[in-house]
Amino acid sequence: MKSVGGKIYINDDEFDRLKKEGLNQKQIAKILNLSESKISNYVKGRFKNEQSSINRQTNKRSGS
Repeated sequence: MKSVGGKIYINDDEFDRLKKEGLNQKQIAKILNLSESKISNYVKGRFKNEQSSINRQTNKRSGS
């Protein structure tokens, strides 16, 4: 996790590692010293980005 210009960036690998250990978002927020809402927003944003990437790849394959 790092903070740049007031924005917080969570390392995907670090988050994944904690998630694999079976921790929930509340526990991860506590470990990373962040609020639950920041973790929740990170998860929502990450899922949205991954879905967009999948959609772009699908569109390229279909010739769009």
